[in-house]
Amino acid sequence: MRYLRSAGRATLWISASLVVLVLIAGVTFKAHRYILRHRAEMLLADMESIRLRQTTFRDVQPIMLRWRRWGKSDGPCSEAHCTFEVRLTDFDTSLNRFLYEHDAAFVLATYLGEPPTAIRANFTVIDGIVWSEAIGFGIETPGRYWNGRRYREDISGSVSSVSKLNPTFWEPHWHLHPDYSISWSSNLQSQVRLEFTPFANPADIHRLMVLNFSCLTRFAPCRSKDDIMPVAMAQRAYWGSLPDDPTASESECDDPMAIERIARDSRNIVIAKVKDRQMLSKEPDLDSRSYQMTLALRSGLKLRAQWNSQAPLKLLLAYPVSVSPPQPGNLVLIFFRDNSFGEYSTAGCSPLTLTPAHLASVRSGIAQDTRPSSLPDY
Repeated sequence: MRYLRSAGRATLWISASLVVLVLIAGVTFKAHRYILRHRAEMLLADMESIRLRQTTFRDVQPIMLRWRRWGKSDGPCSEAHCTFEVRLTDFDTSLNRFLYEHDAAFVLATYLGEPPTAIRANFTVIDGIVWSEAIGFGIETPGRYWNGRRYREDISGSVSSVSKLNPTFWEPHWHLHPDYSISWSSNLQSQVRLEFTPFANPADIHRLMVLNFSCLTRFAPCRSKDDIMPVAMAQRAYWGSLPDDPTASESECDDPMAIERIARDSRNIVIAKVKDRQMLSKEPDLDSRSYQMTLALRSGLKLRAQWNSQAPLKLLLAYPVSVSPPQPGNLVLIFFRDNSFGEYSTAGCSPLTLTPAHLASVRSGIAQDTRPSSLPDY
């Protein structure tokens, strides 16, 4: 009997000790998350202070000094070029790798308020001016499929500047926000991203780039992109609530503003002459026709690279049945997204019929392009 009482007391002490250890761990983790949240909010404030095309290398020196413990550059920093990256925390750590391999530990870490988290930011200086910036925040949370199997979901929001927005992703009412977009992939519904060009209004971007770092400390975990980026998601919902614009063109290639944006963001623009055109598909039940078109260079309007004028350009194009494609002998505008001058490097609206109105829009767009040639396209 005495032995049983001793064993019972030992079991009680062990249980109490485990409870105390779990409580201590929970308090420690929670304190760590509050510290991390404070740092993350300070980092976001620093990134919000940057105005692309205006903030100088000298202006960001205090930011680099403040975050030197968590930051690194891609090489020697100078006014000519400097990319500085800050990582407050990352998914790829030894602790997180352990959690990924043990579901029970992953769930316990989430319950204690310490799920795998990534917070990082960066900016790039070119020729003394900040031309790009980004900040991202992600949390991995546990969930269950309908059959009871566990899975991990990455709830994240990111804000990043891009050299240009792809016209393919322009949506209705894009005139309201021609230099930024809010989107997510169809297979990554919980990961929202705000992308903007250096020409976007800084006031708009700073208003929308809010990341909800209270997700680090709240008792109920964040579960959706609306939790991570509430302001951006509210803006996206507002666009979705607007009626169709009756003045919108059926094609962006009929819109002077769209042509300006394509001209501004294309690396190369040339005037070419249609030498030959062949129809490839003749099925009467199709809504479009495919053509093989051969063009010859006439002159360059915007050239970041040299094109061999003796090399013809061959394009495979599809036109609606109701639209007449350019005829042999017509002059057209060709936009290129890169320097390869190949069939697959042409940008939106190529080939665009050369008219005085189109040429005026293109020249206006070219005049707006003040980006340094070393700025990456992504």
